[in-house]
Amino acid sequence: MQDLNNKVTGDSLTASEWDEVPSEIQNVIETAGIVLSGGDLSQQAKGVAVYVAGADFYTATGSNAITLAPIGLKKTPPTLFVGMRARFVAVSNSTGNVTINVASTGVKSVLLETGAQLPSGSFVTGFEYEVYYDGTQFKVKQQLLGGAITNTSTVSNGFISGYSLSNNVATPASVIDIAVGTTKSADNTLDMTLATALGKSIALPWADGGTVGAPTGGMANTVTLTNNTWYRVMGLVKPSGTVNVGFTSVADASGAVLLATPAVVSAGYTKVRRIGWVYYGTATILQFTQVGSIFTLNAGQEFSTATPNTTKQTLTALAPPTTLSGAGILAGKIMATISARLTPVTGASVAYGNIYDQTTTADLVPTSTNCNVNTRGGGGDNDSQIWNGNVGVTTSSQFAMRFTTTLNSASWVSTGWIDNRGM
Repeated sequence: MQDLNNKVTGDSLTASEWDEVPSEIQNVIETAGIVLSGGDLSQQAKGVAVYVAGADFYTATGSNAITLAPIGLKKTPPTLFVGMRARFVAVSNSTGNVTINVASTGVKSVLLETGAQLPSGSFVTGFEYEVYYDGTQFKVKQQLLGGAITNTSTVSNGFISGYSLSNNVATPASVIDIAVGTTKSADNTLDMTLATALGKSIALPWADGGTVGAPTGGMANTVTLTNNTWYRVMGLVKPSGTVNVGFTSVADASGAVLLATPAVVSAGYTKVRRIGWVYYGTATILQFTQVGSIFTLNAGQEFSTATPNTTKQTLTALAPPTTLSGAGILAGKIMATISARLTPVTGASVAYGNIYDQTTTADLVPTSTNCNVNTRGGGGDNDSQIWNGNVGVTTSSQFAMRFTTTLNSASWVSTGWIDNRGM
């Protein structure tokens, strides 16, 4: 429309100039989606109201390179300007750095208000987001992304309650049930509250959902289910706070393999937290009972060793490998629960011994005043002795044993483990 100011007073408009005025008004009404009606003289006001209420809402396509298009016949700003806002519903989960092109005004980066790049998974399918232009790039209106708006933390760092594991009653050999609980992601950024118990199969590829009565697959992509192997049980969480669970290998301490599983990426899960371990024996998950941090095998697993003697011996327990450093359970140490039967050599003197965590010290030499077990020998009294206790294990599930005198034999049963469920 041309400038008509100097013709408004004391001059006359040509027919074409006069037509421009109602055409501008009509364009506002029709592009707002309103059908023209001679009986309604408030249509221009209604059109303006439509633009004010929703002109900044666009239809999105793309995941990381997002294109925003106007809805219907609505007109859009011809160029970007400082303070320009755009709202949209994500149609795909973002997996890296994000750019936006609003109504063909040019591709611009989308950053956090701090100026940092958006972390992977910031935009989640089905949630609405708002960005604004600062003169150089677009920034996300909310600094903390979490699904629709934000996932405000109410859980203390490192906290875990619930999330108890158990063998599924109907399919105990391959399905684990996960009870409701509350914890926080391993990087302490997202709360993880599980409101409904899950059922996940270790024998099937990971799939979203899953209940106790209708479990879904839980195994990470590229991880092979192998007999006599430990597997991590990991909680998964979306930026929106939605939670699920999966299984991954001992080597996948950070959960990167599980998070890179295509089905997990597609579902929008971006953070993990280890919630336990399971042991896959001969084509079956060994059955166990969990009470808090105490895991008890339903059937103890018996092992034996060569004749215990006066040098340090390294033994392997049926307990998850310790993956964190530290000497005690609160420092992340897995403690194997052991019941050992020690038989002295007939006629030998008393043998003092230590059963210990070999990572605590290079060698814990036993004496009569520094031991946690002894066997009686000599005088015809060669009764076997029983030692029950918890001992820290290594990354290979090993512990150590040493005595002052060679024994006749030793056997032990792994009956469970203690795990505070740190990452």
